[in-house]
Amino acid sequence: MELLILLVSHRGELVTRDEIIDRLWGRDVFIEIDTSINTVVRKIRRALGDSAHNSRYILTVQGRGYRCIAEIESITECAVLAVLPFESLEPGGEQDYFADGLTEEAIVALGQIDPERLNVIGRTSSMVYRRTKKAIREIGCELGAHYLLENSIRAENGRFRIICRLIRVHDQLQIWTECYDREAKDLLALQTELGRTIAHQVYLVLHPSCFQK
Repeated sequence: MELLILLVSHRGELVTRDEIIDRLWGRDVFIEIDTSINTVVRKIRRALGDSAHNSRYILTVQGRGYRCIAEIESITECAVLAVLPFESLEPGGEQDYFADGLTEEAIVALGQIDPERLNVIGRTSSMVYRRTKKAIREIGCELGAHYLLENSIRAENGRFRIICRLIRVHDQLQIWTECYDREAKDLLALQTELGRTIAHQVYLVLHPSCFQK
């Protein structure tokens, strides 16, 4: 595998036998070099169904080394995220309506931002976990999610305070948190604005390289 990674990462370029020795064994190891390299290359070809005489993947450059000639397709790492229902800390009336609407807006905004890099669990599946007592790891396993967005809402004197926490499922580590204070005027516009803002910031945390200039 180490040799295959080396060849693929230098696709089209000659990888010399000396470079292979350095990568796989180092200079201080005493082995039969030619036999060892030939054995490793033969194993790769066997796994790929390739042939030294009519190669489609690994080409031998006689006496010098090897060259990867295969067509390579890069696969973008894709994260799976579930937005848990925004939980109203004072259930009832307008606050519950606002919480449900904000949950939906956040799911929609996150689902649109970059489907190739970020998959978002649908609203119906996420809403099952309203006021759940299940642990983060259990929810993540049930949904097949790598990350959970956990959220709460409080209202006081015509203002909303929304707290969001992005949690990595496998170790339950909180990798991002943010608090938003907003006036409760136009609730529909507020839901849309907050949904987009949260989506952008979450995506920035998960895929920061996309925003680097």
